[in-house]
Amino acid sequence: MAQQAAAYARLCYEDALAWARQREVFGGPLIRNQSIRHKLADMLRQINATQA
Repeated sequence: MAQQAAAYARLCYEDALAWARQREVFGGPLIRNQSIRHKLADMLRQINATQA
C-alpha cells in the first residue's frame, strides 16, 4: 500500500511540474517563479525520502 502511495505521489509531482511549465503568469511560465521551483523541489525531496 505504501508503494502505491509513493507511486501516486510521483504522478502528482509530474502533473504539478507539467502544469507549472505550461501555466502562463506575468508574461511567462509559472515555473520561472523561484518559490514554485522550491515547492516542487521540496515535493520531490519528500517523495524520494519515502523510497529510501
